[in-house]
Amino acid sequence: MSASGWVALGTVSAITLIPGGAAVLGGWLLPRLRDRVQSPRIWGLGLILVGLGLSIEVLDAHRPDSTLRNTIGLAGLYILICGFCVKKWARGSVVRQP
Repeated sequence: MSASGWVALGTVSAITLIPGGAAVLGGWLLPRLRDRVQSPRIWGLGLILVGLGLSIEVLDAHRPDSTLRNTIGLAGLYILICGFCVKKWARGSVVRQP
């Protein structure tokens, strides 16, 4: 994998795994999300799944062409979609007050 691939993988990991881990382990959220998310730990798990899916996609993009590449790419996509669904589920039906 080239240097740009490692930079992309590191960026994806930093953006998703650090806030996701903080939410899962400590229940901490970014200030702009605190009024929108009902369950911070579930939201953090969803963010970790999103990061895992994106990481699989980045790693898969640098593999040589094979039939396994398509399978791994689809698995990464499914994990990414599941992560978004878990994040949406954690937000619940929060009604914002004016």
